[in-house]
Amino acid sequence: MTKVLIYTEIKEGQFKKSVFELASFGKLLADKTQREAYAVCSGRPNEDAVQQLSKYGISKLFLLPKELSDDNRSMASALDKLASVIDATTVLFHNDNTGKAIAPRLSIRMDAGLLSGITDIPLSFEPLTFKRGFTQGKLLHRFVWTHRKMLYY
Repeated sequence: MTKVLIYTEIKEGQFKKSVFELASFGKLLADKTQREAYAVCSGRPNEDAVQQLSKYGISKLFLLPKELSDDNRSMASALDKLASVIDATTVLFHNDNTGKAIAPRLSIRMDAGLLSGITDIPLSFEPLTFKRGFTQGKLLHRFVWTHRKMLYY
């Protein structure tokens, strides 16, 4: 069974608030496509943060060395290896500077499509159909995703 992998960030042992929104989206996507939702972070979150993340349906959390967060290439390489080992075909990132720096590199390594600017949950799961804003968010367009692997940010 393939997995949905969610890249999370921590600060002072706590997950950033936006991590829980991303975890909810990842869990929904995993459930609707009969997969499991896993998360990965660099550094070590405290136990309360891990318990809170598990409430959002994340069944496993992988920890990477904190030093990797300082180098986007090394992080992309580590995430590629992890995704390969756990058979993750979908990786979710925040639409922030970190996501914009790592996701394109990981997309190339995984031979995966890269999706950005997703504004909502998928309109349909069979086939996987999204809506996305363009022209500064004033217009929306709908598209169907057919690539086997995908990364979002």
